[in-house]
Amino acid sequence: MFLSGWGLYLSFKKYSILEFYKRRFARILPLYMIICLIFIMAINGNIMDYLSCVSTFGFWMGGIWYDWYIPAILLFYLLYPLIGKSTDKFGILPFIISITVCVGLISYTQISTDCQFGDIRMFVLSRFPIFVLGAYWGYLQFEKKQREKMCLCFAISGVVCFAFFYWFLAHTHFLLFSGVRQLLHILYAPGMCFLFSAMLEAVNKYTNIVNRILYFCGVMSLELYLIHVKFFGQMPFFNTDYRIFYGFTILVVTFLLAYPTHILLGKLNKVIS
Repeated sequence: MFLSGWGLYLSFKKYSILEFYKRRFARILPLYMIICLIFIMAINGNIMDYLSCVSTFGFWMGGIWYDWYIPAILLFYLLYPLIGKSTDKFGILPFIISITVCVGLISYTQISTDCQFGDIRMFVLSRFPIFVLGAYWGYLQFEKKQREKMCLCFAISGVVCFAFFYWFLAHTHFLLFSGVRQLLHILYAPGMCFLFSAMLEAVNKYTNIVNRILYFCGVMSLELYLIHVKFFGQMPFFNTDYRIFYGFTILVVTFLLAYPTHILLGKLNKVIS
């Protein structure tokens, strides 16, 4: 979400709001409509189930839904002009407000339910602050603000907070969809991104093969995610003895399906445009 917010800011500044929306939704909706259709057919659903799923209303209203990411990112896209303009005007203040509101809501739900509350929508809410932080980082890049010292501080804190994060999870009992676990990612995720980026930059001085592989995966990341998400969701229920083989097979099949899907959708988008 941090990288999504960052990249979207640069796109937001480059295009008009109408063009921004057109590009974002043209990238997601054609593929999502096909994936949801296959999913609904697989569970013997009807047309209303399909509309509930593809519109994401099913996710927000407790109906049938395919995944959490697309409903979340579509909502964040809709809000992005407000996020981008407020970041332009107030800098880091939108992030401070978003983190304050999310921490308050999540803390209230956990305290009032004795840490027994878990809801997939709270899971999404907890991802919003890091998305807004990404927008702020995009703003710093666009305005050519000095970021080197901040990157170093984030990277160092990322390593420390990463260790704290896993210690915290091992000694607490919050539910997966409580929002607490996801909210804590903000402590280390930006720093780990910068650290990983520095490592790739160092490796790229000797060979660009890693960057080429990551670019290949990155351009069809949406297809890879939407195709594999349901398959990997079955991993906990699969025979432990064959889980590694099962996981490797899923990766291979996912790439074999994702690549032609990406090519076909790319041609479709050109026709639509």
